[in-house]
Amino acid sequence: MICDVKDIPIFYEEYGEGVAMLCIHGYGVDRRLMTGCLEPLFARKTGYRRIYPDLPGMGKTPARDWLKNADQMLEIVIEFIEKTIGDEDFIIAGESYGGYLTLGLLRKMPAKIRGALFIAPVIKADNGQRTLPQNVASTMPPDAYDAYKHHIHPGLKAADDDFIARYRRDGYALSFENEISDMKFDMPVTFLTGRQDDIVGYADASVLMENYSKASFAVLDACGHNLQIESPAVFAALVDDLLWRIAR
Repeated sequence: MICDVKDIPIFYEEYGEGVAMLCIHGYGVDRRLMTGCLEPLFARKTGYRRIYPDLPGMGKTPARDWLKNADQMLEIVIEFIEKTIGDEDFIIAGESYGGYLTLGLLRKMPAKIRGALFIAPVIKADNGQRTLPQNVASTMPPDAYDAYKHHIHPGLKAADDDFIARYRRDGYALSFENEISDMKFDMPVTFLTGRQDDIVGYADASVLMENYSKASFAVLDACGHNLQIESPAVFAALVDDLLWRIAR
């Protein structure tokens, strides 16, 4: 499916009917990362309309020369929401950089969001400012590597490498990032982090807990930045728990 936002044809996939759930993938990959880990969970659920866009420059959505920073990227996501979800409240799931954009959405439109799932989220755009675990030595289990080949690697190959490099260098951070740590949100939230995640870590996300009155926080051992495929059973259980809390 295609949704025209500004002059960008946003490609997305949509499944099911009911409460809208927007699922935003991470940086340099595409929607398949999210469909791969979430759609199996919804095979036994009804009542949810899952929406999986490809961000500009990733997957099947083209980049544009004028798109230079995270504030513009967030504006694109907001307009996409307005066109595909409209006035409905919705749930949001964001992985890695998608989690970072989710934080931006919590600031820009908190009244519309019924709950949020953060999967190994970026909290600080600057790699040098992130609190990372030390002496990490973990390997991806064989079954997770199979999922990586099907759900993550194809997105990496499909990305616009020139755009990815330019955007990461010049505009990766939201202009209001310093305000994120002070935001409050009172709907159900789950933070899923990996104990061995040496990309974004887990400690920076834990700092947000005091401002999220209905938040759960999990640090999964033997998991890195791809925790959703490295510990799929725990991942599924914690997503189920979040959906139950939102429905309740």
